Amino acid sequence: MSSHADSGSPTRRGKFIREVLLCRAVPAAPPDVDTTFPVDAPGAAKRTTREKLEQHRTAGTSCATCHSVMDPVGLGLENFDGIGVYRTMEAGKTIDASGELDGVAFTDAKGLSAALKNHKDVGQCLARGVLRYAMGHIETPGEQSVVDAVATQFATDGYKFRSLLYSVVASASFRYTGIPQ
Repeated sequence: MSSHADSGSPTRRGKFIREVLLCRAVPAAPPDVDTTFPVDAPGAAKRTTREKLEQHRTAGTSCATCHSVMDPVGLGLENFDGIGVYRTMEAGKTIDASGELDGVAFTDAKGLSAALKNHKDVGQCLARGVLRYAMGHIETPGEQSVVDAVATQFATDGYKFRSLLYSVVASASFRYTGIPQ
């Protein structure tokens, strides 16, 4: 889902993690930006995805702002190709799946998982997302207390997904409807 048909995409994967798991908005690329992935010049040494993306994170480019928050996160999943097959080599080189999530460095997908597990925004974001899905709408300002209560219960129960689902269906927002306006 967050890859290209024929390869992985640290950028798309990082954007997915930022937006869906952390509830952080990442702006779309400007309409005039060429988002075609760079190809290696004929006869030149093959570069890894990490090496190709490095130019986007270089200070002074218009791409650096967004790529600097997406790519270091998505690179943690670089051992998985476009369809999720585990791999250790790319372009004849060992894949470096290290990255960073909001100041927490990791070396691979397992480390990224731990960084996400301990991230302060994950519980609230997952609670909000599951509640939105169950309710079929974005919460109203009056429902923020329900999101907070569900997130608090989720944390109290050790971030067990079953507990999150139970808290959502047991919430007043799920069980009752307000006066139509």
